[in-house]
Amino acid sequence: MKFNRRHLKAAALFGYMAVVVLLTLRPFAGARIYESEYNFVLFESIDNYMRHMQNFGMINYGAFSYFPGNPILFLKNIFTISFINIWGNVALFVPLGVFMGMYFKKHKITKALFGGLALSTAIETAQFIGLSSRRADIDDVVLNVTGSLAGVLLYILILKLSGGEAKGEN
Repeated sequence: MKFNRRHLKAAALFGYMAVVVLLTLRPFAGARIYESEYNFVLFESIDNYMRHMQNFGMINYGAFSYFPGNPILFLKNIFTISFINIWGNVALFVPLGVFMGMYFKKHKITKALFGGLALSTAIETAQFIGLSSRRADIDDVVLNVTGSLAGVLLYILILKLSGGEAKGEN
């Protein structure tokens, strides 16, 4: 069987979805305390993270104690939890927006908006209902949808800059 672009895109989408499931629905390793924690107040967590970054910054300078002896531990700890939470939620959904741009010819932005909203809401609902070691948070939905929109806009920009739309690759 010969692989073509369609097979490659499908495999990439499957791999991406597997990573999303592992990162968002796998219980935290070593979580001993299981609490019913959640946030349904829009922008509350984002506001808390922004205040935390104002006070403590984006870089965790304590991570430098691992450098150069343990570069993996250094990289895992270099950013503050607030920075990781905000930008990690955005970055996690950028590929979804790119895939939405690749798979749909029309209304790419609208489909990326609703696709990101649907997937993120499903993840947060699963975390709320069945994963007590995870924290369901409405702000994660906001950040995830932002990432999905950024991804589709990036895809559209790359298409325009490369002349892809003129070639019928839209």
